[in-house]
Amino acid sequence: AGLRLDRYELVDGPVNLQANPRFGVSYTPGPYLALRATAGRGFRVPTVAERTLDFTVGKYVVAPSEDLQPESSWSYEVGVRQALSDRWFADLALFRNDYSDFIEPLPDPVLTADNKAVVRFQNVPDARVQGFELATGSRWWRRRLQLDGNLTLLDHEERRSGRALPYRPRWVAQLSPALHLGRAQARADYRYV
Repeated sequence: AGLRLDRYELVDGPVNLQANPRFGVSYTPGPYLALRATAGRGFRVPTVAERTLDFTVGKYVVAPSEDLQPESSWSYEVGVRQALSDRWFADLALFRNDYSDFIEPLPDPVLTADNKAVVRFQNVPDARVQGFELATGSRWWRRRLQLDGNLTLLDHEERRSGRALPYRPRWVAQLSPALHLGRAQARADYRYV
């Protein structure tokens, strides 16, 4: 268990004070199986770039967002890790993140006078990102050869409208073979989004 206290204040602006607890438990009922669960609160202030960006690129205008508020969240995860042999493991995790005032770059509904789309960072009052992740890995030849992979399914939405959050894929997969020879190593990563 842990507790973090965040304090955020803009010059001549309001003070935001947030207590962020985190809890976790891990249980190993046998030598090859581990169960885990975590829950915690998060807090993130908008970056200077998110608040002040102001430029034009092609048909888009990125406008400043001086009234952007900090976001907070609650995150939950349960998972299981199973050693399938002394060289191979599998890990399954289910997760959910509930956000208040989620910070997202979103288009404004009105175009500029010269028909350019305006994008600015905005607060989404109520958002959720949840899903599962399956990971596996194997080691051979005295742990010199390695193959890791994972698959993530995301379900994300703006809760008030039920619309999916932009800029997030539904599926993400990664495959990473590697070779370790003493201090030298080579690795390749293939990522599908």
